[in-house]
Amino acid sequence: EELIVGNVVRLKASGTITNDTDQTHRFKVKMGSTVILDSGAVLAGNPCSARQWRLEAEMYVRVVGASGSMIGSGVLTYSDDASQSISISLGGGSAVTLDLDDDKAVDLTTQWSSGGSGNGATCFQASVEVF
Repeated sequence: EELIVGNVVRLKASGTITNDTDQTHRFKVKMGSTVILDSGAVLAGNPCSARQWRLEAEMYVRVVGASGSMIGSGVLTYSDDASQSISISLGGGSAVTLDLDDDKAVDLTTQWSSGGSGNGATCFQASVEVF
């Protein structure tokens, strides 16, 4: 679907994270290869096993074309232990410039602060809407 000024791209996703050492992870929401939203470093816990996470993000089209512009906001909620849920705001209110002439995939990535055989992130469900 071709994006126009005023469109909203909404992403909802959820899953689990696991790690075997004390480290951080980082969630990024991208349009193509351009990062629109970034959680920054989030402490996963030491260790953590199958901790639930949920991400909701909205990216607003401000300008279309080769020098297009989007601005995003969202929330990452995750479980840092069996009894506590933490919510982190995504997006700093700054517009991001990207080429919106071509189709772009919506991509959600996670990155660990260090490698480990016990690191894992699973997405059980995701939906993308454009309106």
